[in-house]
Amino acid sequence: MVRGVIRVEKPGEPGELKRLKERVRQLETALADAHMDCALDQSFFEILCDEQGIDPEAFKKKHGGEASSRRGRRSRGLQG
Repeated sequence: MVRGVIRVEKPGEPGELKRLKERVRQLETALADAHMDCALDQSFFEILCDEQGIDPEAFKKKHGGEASSRRGRRSRGLQG
């Protein structure tokens, strides 16, 4: 006995599936790039702290809120 799957598609569906798969691939690539950028930023920050004799965790605690609020203002300014 032969069993199979029959799929009924609307005329534009095969192209839509291909487009969506490509979009997922693009988003996965962008996410991987963002993770790499974050890892590089963290490494550069740790190297800079080491060279300057600064404790990275103490620096984050002291300046963490200031940096994030500045980023928020900057990004909102770019959107407007």
